[in-house]
Parts: sequence; C-alpha cells; structure tokens
Amino acid sequence: MSDNLHFLFFVLWILSAGLMAYLGNKRRIGPVIPFIISLLFSPIIGFICILISKDNQTDRFEKKVLAETTLNDLEKISKMKEQGLISEEEFTALKSKIIK
Repeated sequence: MSDNLHFLFFVLWILSAGLMAYLGNKRRIGPVIPFIISLLFSPIIGFICILISKDNQTDRFEKKVLAETTLNDLEKISKMKEQGLISEEEFTALKSKIIK
C-alpha cells in the first residue's frame, strides 16, 4: 500500500510540474524554469515564480508604449529645435536623455 501511495505522489508531482510548465509558457519566464523549480522544490514554488513573472501581452504592451513615448518626445524636441526654441547643444543633450 505504501508503494502505491509513493507512486501516486510521484505521478502527481510530475503532472503538477508539467502544469507549471504549461502555465509558464504564457509568461515571460517560459516553460523550462517553472518546470525545473517545480520538480526540484515544489509545484507551489513554481507557481509563485510564474505569478511573479510578467505576462507576455503586458510585456509587449509596455515596450510598445515606451517606444511610442520615446518617438513622441524626439518629435517634440525636433520641432522645438526647428522653431529655434532650443539650441543644437540643448537638442543633443535632450536627445541623449530620451534615448537612454
């Protein structure tokens, strides 16, 4: 009876680790890290790692917003330079701040 319980526990542990890999695939962390963490430590720890990781859609959205903001800022300072509101040195300094 004890051997059957050990085997059942082992199978559930492996299935849980597989579930963590599936869930991690939709996140930035990917499937491999949650699977290994779930196998070595606990599926609960693997799940916590998944929750900490960003969602792929959120990550893409943040990158898109950042790129649009950077482009808008560069256009603004370019117009200010063309209108003579800022000098070439000020434009270069502002451009380097925006790009970083």
